[in-house]
Amino acid sequence: MGRYSRKDMIEFAKYAKSFQSSNNVEQAYADYLGGKRLVTPKRNPEWYWALLGAHEAYVDGKLVKSRFPTTEPVTEFEPQPNLRVESWDKDKRVLHLTTT
Repeated sequence: MGRYSRKDMIEFAKYAKSFQSSNNVEQAYADYLGGKRLVTPKRNPEWYWALLGAHEAYVDGKLVKSRFPTTEPVTEFEPQPNLRVESWDKDKRVLHLTTT
């Protein structure tokens, strides 16, 4: 591995941990040396925490998250910065988001 500072090794360990498998550590190390780093957002949008806690979540009327089996298909969801909370039912834990 060469000579690296303790800070570099800690940063690499956090990066490699994101791969969740020891089989991928060599690939993680090659990527890390190539300049890839974990990018963590500084601030989460207001809807992010509600989405994490929701049993069901809808974006523009389409189901994007369901913790329980449903007959309605779950749509692929790509987080967008222009989402806002339309409604949040705290008791049923159902979140409705809309794009602005």
